[in-house]
Amino acid sequence: MVTLQAIVKPALVKTVTICCEKGLKMSMQEGTEQLNREYMLPYCRLQLYDAYTVVTVNEGVHIDFTEIEEISTVLQNHYHDKPFGLIANRINRYSTNPLAVKQFFSNEHIVAGAIVGSHLTTRLNAEIEMDIIDGAPVAFFTELDQARIWVKTTVKAATESLTITPA
Repeated sequence: MVTLQAIVKPALVKTVTICCEKGLKMSMQEGTEQLNREYMLPYCRLQLYDAYTVVTVNEGVHIDFTEIEEISTVLQNHYHDKPFGLIANRINRYSTNPLAVKQFFSNEHIVAGAIVGSHLTTRLNAEIEMDIIDGAPVAFFTELDQARIWVKTTVKAATESLTITPA
């Protein structure tokens, strides 16, 4: 069991306890990238890389403000104040509260979002979410590898724009 403590909103500290006896895996290889950590939450799997996270939500669940806060806590604990991207790997069918997703993307450290799916309903839902998200660019992809490339490129560009070069 791991206890994570992170600042979710200014002046609000939230502690989340996550059972991860077999759920936390470190230093796993996937392709050419290093998977830093993997968390198995009751409703999703979070795969955390250096510049982005892949979220795979379980079949039939509903993602609302409570789940978004828990995910945010894990990501804040991992990335701290570093810019990162998020990929929603929608291989399962589930529902989301678009307002909770909008709140999630209001985090200034999330600089890119990608939604990956192959079903028409997934694309239609993604278009609704992309219309209301204004905190970071969000794009839809049918292939996870395409989303990874786009998110990494977008995070790299955002990181470089934050870097101050000496005169």
